[in-house]
Amino acid sequence: MNYLLLLDSVGLPRPRNGVGYEDTLMGHLAEGNHLWVLSKPGATVTDMVTDAYDLSEVMPQDFFDISIIQVGLADCAPRPITDHLRNVIGRLPAGKRILIRLLHTFRPFIQRYMRYYQRVQYPRFRMAYGKLLWATKRISKRVMVVTIPPVLSGVDAHSPGFQYEVARYNAAIDGIAHNYHCVVVDPTPIFLVDPSLYLTKDAHLTKAGIEIV
Repeated sequence: MNYLLLLDSVGLPRPRNGVGYEDTLMGHLAEGNHLWVLSKPGATVTDMVTDAYDLSEVMPQDFFDISIIQVGLADCAPRPITDHLRNVIGRLPAGKRILIRLLHTFRPFIQRYMRYYQRVQYPRFRMAYGKLLWATKRISKRVMVVTIPPVLSGVDAHSPGFQYEVARYNAAIDGIAHNYHCVVVDPTPIFLVDPSLYLTKDAHLTKAGIEIV
């Protein structure tokens, strides 16, 4: 079978969490199938829209038997400063370590009482996700989408708003996917039974979590 995998960092190997290639969706599907993988750490839905549109222009209709989409973590994750400001701090000749340390220390206060930023704001995410499914459906017989994994309470405490945004973006994913007649895979209820078994402290999945997916 022909599989198209559009994955963010949640679907990639993560050795520091004990997740090797053989443990990932790619590893499970590799034997006896043809895999097309469009993935990179930190990928957002806007990155995937570009890739999916480019692919839909050159591939025949229904070329892929199944396409699987897993994206949204980098889009919805709350951050104390914008990526642009983060890059500016990273280029400072001196003092950047102190600034980074201060941001890390005061991140909970900034995000809880001031504001936080996201790489892809909610309205833009909804629009882009619809475009992603439209382009992927053109070249796929069946499309499956995987929701964003929840985060541990400790992660949300350090980055306030994370749990709320995951739930909000997942609701958008579910609604848009159903409008496009896609299959929605949402393991959240299973993860929440024993979060420490399935979720990591860096907002990703353990080996057991990936097995559930």
